[in-house]
Amino acid sequence: VHHVAWTTPDGVLYSSNAEGEFAEEPEVVAEGEAVGLSIAVDPDGVPMITLQTSEDAAEGPASLVRLATSDGEGAWSVETVAEASAPEELAGTAILLTSAGPIVAYGSDGETVMTIQRGGEGAPWVSETIDLDGGVGVSGTVDADGNPHLAYLTAAGDVKHAHALGTEPWEVSDVGSGATGSAASIAVDAEGIHHVAWQTDQGLAYATNAEGDFAEEELPASTAEGVRPRVGAGPEGAVYLAFRDEGDTEVQMAVRSEDEPLLAVPTPEETGGGGGAPTGPPPCQPEGTELSISAQNLAFDTDCLAAPAGEPFTIEFNNQDTVPHNVAIYTDESATEVLFQEPPFPGPETVTYEPDPIEEEGNFFFRCDVHPTTMTGTFVVATTGG
Repeated sequence: VHHVAWTTPDGVLYSSNAEGEFAEEPEVVAEGEAVGLSIAVDPDGVPMITLQTSEDAAEGPASLVRLATSDGEGAWSVETVAEASAPEELAGTAILLTSAGPIVAYGSDGETVMTIQRGGEGAPWVSETIDLDGGVGVSGTVDADGNPHLAYLTAAGDVKHAHALGTEPWEVSDVGSGATGSAASIAVDAEGIHHVAWQTDQGLAYATNAEGDFAEEELPASTAEGVRPRVGAGPEGAVYLAFRDEGDTEVQMAVRSEDEPLLAVPTPEETGGGGGAPTGPPPCQPEGTELSISAQNLAFDTDCLAAPAGEPFTIEFNNQDTVPHNVAIYTDESATEVLFQEPPFPGPETVTYEPDPIEEEGNFFFRCDVHPTTMTGTFVVATTGG
């Protein structure tokens, strides 16, 4: 189930596809302006959202760090868990559902990272100072063992990491420098390797502790105008870095795996319709209803698939790459009308697709939606003899 939370000038909204599709009317989580959202879902499927709201206090501008919890029926309970200084431009909170219970992390005064933890249901929240030198752009994640990890920035633009492993106290380490303009982002993969991304005046930066200490790695040139990075870790050493391109406002993704360096994958350009299906004689003919195709080294092993008209068929897709691929079928190369599509998935893995029968004969178009300019082919639908 997908859970999405976002802000509007009037409040915080939430929606999920628990019923199959995202609801037309989102749920109202909290009213009023809010910043620094973070969302997590517990093992029972209950979403929790942390946020900061601005307040006027006698001592000056301040904020409340709040936790919203869904009752599963469309209503949300919102409780204040901490008071903080006025939210910065790089405000960020983190809700971490750890093996020891929920933890909320946030920055205050631009120079302090705090965590608050509730020992049990109904127990008070207990605060703890993690780092007096940090304080903005806080983000977090939980590793496979249920341990909390944070990434955050100092007022001087240094990037830091903090984690608490088991019953050990919080440990702080240096990650990088030159951060500006956006919160940090952190992911921890199944092997326990940490991945941190942040924004600089020269574009994006990324570091990992795969060799023990954090060390930066060079990113593709296309990230030079990147902003608002978000990093994720997949299986088999795959790392995904999503970002906005400030120059042309595209959302892009860079992928790193054990088999290849980071590779920028821009969003597909709209071709404006038309395009037309491939013409001429079919490059291949149906030879049954069980089709197969493989992907390796960012290429399909065939540029033609064929299925009998009006008959059920399957496509066995073997993705041998660690980066995500799919096989999507369209009416033509414009890719504006979908005949069949499922989400990309990383390999090595084999998935058997079961598209609906295609009644109309003709030459159609298939591609990998992640690599739409290089992984393409003709999908032939024809009547078989017999």
